[in-house]
Amino acid sequence: MTAPNIVAVATITGKTTVLLNPTTNTSLIPTPVSQVFKINSIYACNTTTGPLTVDVFITRSSVDYYIVKALGISGTLTTIVVSKESSIYMEEGDVVFAKGSASGITFTASYEIIA
Repeated sequence: MTAPNIVAVATITGKTTVLLNPTTNTSLIPTPVSQVFKINSIYACNTTTGPLTVDVFITRSSVDYYIVKALGISGTLTTIVVSKESSIYMEEGDVVFAKGSASGITFTASYEIIA
């Protein structure tokens, strides 16, 4: 599908999604259907006292494109993976996946559905 024209927008709906302790590749932001998703932010929070790593990537046409891979996060800290200053647009068929190296990572993502 061709990406929708975002100049002629009918609606913009804000969404937030969270993942708790994903240790395998888990969908953080779903696949847009006949829409564009604008990712405003993705945060990764290490709730443990020890260091952990995170991966966040987009899968498009069965190919993984990493935003971060094995990004180290010290204990009890939060890292900004994507910010509004570096927002990412998702097209139909794209999926954002996230995972932590061990239990103790919480991901939070804010995005807009543009239709």
